[in-house]
Amino acid sequence: MWNDHEIFDNYDQGPDTMHYKIAKDAFQSHLTSKHNPSPVDDGELYFTFSNKKYEYEVFVLDTRSFRSPMIKKDGPTSEKTMLGEKQLGRLLEWLSRMPKNSWKLLVSSCMWNDYAATAVVNGDANLDGWARYKTERDQILQYIRERGIRNVVLLSADANWSGIFKFKQSSGIEDDKARIDNTIYEFSVSPLAAPPLDPLLKDDPEHVVHVTKGKTNVFGWMDFSENGGDSLTFKLFHYRPEESISRLIDEHNDGQMTMSASTLFNFSFHPHYTPST
Repeated sequence: MWNDHEIFDNYDQGPDTMHYKIAKDAFQSHLTSKHNPSPVDDGELYFTFSNKKYEYEVFVLDTRSFRSPMIKKDGPTSEKTMLGEKQLGRLLEWLSRMPKNSWKLLVSSCMWNDYAATAVVNGDANLDGWARYKTERDQILQYIRERGIRNVVLLSADANWSGIFKFKQSSGIEDDKARIDNTIYEFSVSPLAAPPLDPLLKDDPEHVVHVTKGKTNVFGWMDFSENGGDSLTFKLFHYRPEESISRLIDEHNDGQMTMSASTLFNFSFHPHYTPST
């Protein structure tokens, strides 16, 4: 997946620099042409794929090529963008035509939430993710809410720490005279191999569901129920054996999450874990 370290840390200078062009050429030659699905638009780095058996659809975003400089002011009258006009349009169109009951995974190389910072630079939290592009992020969430699009899940990484977050919003669609709870959850998992960091995180139970305690390398695992899209289970695996969390999203339970804990063994790429009790 394309991100800043293919170029240099926190890159936000657009697609026309020499650094960008060299990095993109190498990335496409060695990775995308051999391993990724075809891009949504020729020559670009954002793509989609799906799994009909488990009923999930995935849109992998390019959050690096078209973003405005981070220092640019954000707001309702600003033209600041993370995705660029064309990619944003493709994403919204994709959301509107996906099957109603399928899982819709929006994959961002940087965190969707407001808590990605791990350091303070010049007196300001160093946020490389969507926190500096809230207007466009909120536009996407509003689009989902107003159209009653269900089963949207946000995936992210990049910050060198892991957490689960929620964007609580009622749907614009009513069911039996009651607003549908359309809370959207973000699962952010990193790092797998890089040095782990501690976040600059305030206590915010309204938006923060879980944050990994202590510096540790992790990876995430998602299980989808077969032929029906009833549930999605997310497990966070730690590099060392210790307590992990398991979150279950069940669309028949108003999209709420239930929690159970399981003890995991040493790092493994296999979906083997001690079942929750």
